[in-house]
Amino acid sequence: MEKGKGRSYWLQRFEELKMPAISSVLHEFEALTDHQDMATIQQMADVIMKDASLTASLLKAANTVYYNPSKTPINTVSRAIVLLGLKAVKMLCVSVMVIEQLMGEDPPDRLYYCLALSFHAAVQAKNISGYVDRRKQEEVFIAALLYNLGELCFWALKDRVSLQLYSQLIHQPEGADEVVAEELGVSFRELTEGLAKNWGLSELLNQSFAPAARLGGLGRCVVLGNEVSRAAMEGWDNPKIPKLFEEIARLTKAEPEEVEALVLKNAEESMQVVGSFGVDKLVELIPAPDTQTIREKLQDRCTPLLKADRETLKEQLDLITAMQEESVDLNRLAAAVLTALHEGAGVERVGIFLQPREQQPLMLHYSRVADRAEDLPKSLKRTDDLFGYVMRYRETLWLGIPGSVGLRDLYDSAQAKAVTGGQQCFCGALFTSRRVIGVVYADNRVSGVGLEPVQFQSLQEVLRRANRALAI
Repeated sequence: MEKGKGRSYWLQRFEELKMPAISSVLHEFEALTDHQDMATIQQMADVIMKDASLTASLLKAANTVYYNPSKTPINTVSRAIVLLGLKAVKMLCVSVMVIEQLMGEDPPDRLYYCLALSFHAAVQAKNISGYVDRRKQEEVFIAALLYNLGELCFWALKDRVSLQLYSQLIHQPEGADEVVAEELGVSFRELTEGLAKNWGLSELLNQSFAPAARLGGLGRCVVLGNEVSRAAMEGWDNPKIPKLFEEIARLTKAEPEEVEALVLKNAEESMQVVGSFGVDKLVELIPAPDTQTIREKLQDRCTPLLKADRETLKEQLDLITAMQEESVDLNRLAAAVLTALHEGAGVERVGIFLQPREQQPLMLHYSRVADRAEDLPKSLKRTDDLFGYVMRYRETLWLGIPGSVGLRDLYDSAQAKAVTGGQQCFCGALFTSRRVIGVVYADNRVSGVGLEPVQFQSLQEVLRRANRALAI
């Protein structure tokens, strides 16, 4: 192997990979405002749709269980942006482009390894940064994903030098950084810094290479995400892991137990994120927390208060369907809806808010809550939050999941937070043939257990049949 060709040589070689296309798309995205209005959504859609492959990959990812557990089809780029949000779609596009432009045909094992490491690091960094600055999470994800770009590009070349270096690192795992610097004449980190400068990549990425003493909070999140990912590659029992938990706790001011649960959940989430891109080998390479103790911690220390009863759900659905053949008694219909969702689907809190006349507040007319559950509010103002949105557009929403980040403002209002507690919830419209008369709201706020796709599908079916009965 020819040694020490140096930074300039390898940066020039990386131009063969056509990776600057990522920089071009990022710059077009950065020119857009963060305000999610229809003009901005269309401008972002126009940028994405210039690339047919990117468009197809984005829609494929947006329709996976991770982003779209409700399985309601997302058929257009604009719809994906509305639901996922501008920043999340930007994050998805960069992820797709990194995979597609680096992997090519027959990617080497070391490239798979580095991609798995990078995506795991990106999810860790993003979720850790939620404690530092929630508004910058997507920016942190991209910086962490590209933190190892120099190494990713090197393995993507698949030339004689990379094959020989790979063989050498396998037989000489200790002191890998020194081996790379000696053989290439430059470190992988220096190559990433060079690419970030040449291609005008994220300023946060550049800041992440600063000495620890000068590293800002978000830059520290990027570095910690990568350190956790690399340590986990050696197993979750690696002695470095508890020390990283301590560092994250100091940065986030979170309790040690909370940090441990967060990091382990992040590992699970990173597997779901990578799975949305359809590369199974990457999922297999991310180290899953696999001991019984860790699995218990990943349960969020939450136990569901209710168990679903599919027979009860079917009975109530049949009862609602029968109401389509007669004059509807609203009290009977409401009772069936509540029973179907609470006892049948196992959702802890269910409320039906009705609006007697347009422009009047929504009043809680019917509710069913589990033991120890906090009562739902007696009334709601019709504002531009989730309740007003579902009534205006007659939609049924699952909020608080990755596929609804674009609608975050709907449940960030003071009224919505008071109801949801910032947790996942369902909300759908009730309407007659003439007007929208109210909303059905449901959540698992007491136990904190996440809502399930089957519960959302139950809600959709209950509302479909109830609204058909109301339209008679």
